Amino acid sequence: MKPFDKLALAAWAGLAGWALALKLGWAAWATTQTPSLCLFKFWWGVPCPGCGMGHALLRAFLGQWGESVREHPLGLPVLFFWTAWAVFGAANLRRGKPFSADFPLALQGSFSTAMLLVALLGTYFLKLAGMC
Repeated sequence: MKPFDKLALAAWAGLAGWALALKLGWAAWATTQTPSLCLFKFWWGVPCPGCGMGHALLRAFLGQWGESVREHPLGLPVLFFWTAWAVFGAANLRRGKPFSADFPLALQGSFSTAMLLVALLGTYFLKLAGMC
């Protein structure tokens, strides 16, 4: 497994574990509020394009879809894509193939990159304008 695959899978498992701890009452939402890890917001005083994504992913893991969208509108699609990738990768390992090999939703190339940037920046400007 490539280092990136290991890191992304560990991050997914970490978020799932934190969501489970919240669900079971082993952690409180207040612990997710501080400290802020966003250096962009620290330096410039405004949220970055990804601000709220961690909370959105946690809310989505907990099945709190509306709250997830309010935290960051792209949280649900990111979690869907990330989970699909993890399940596909596990199936690949069982078949003896490389983890990320042949993933059907691979986002490669300049068009995919441009579409992701448009979605992220579009959401960012809507959030700054108070529209989402």
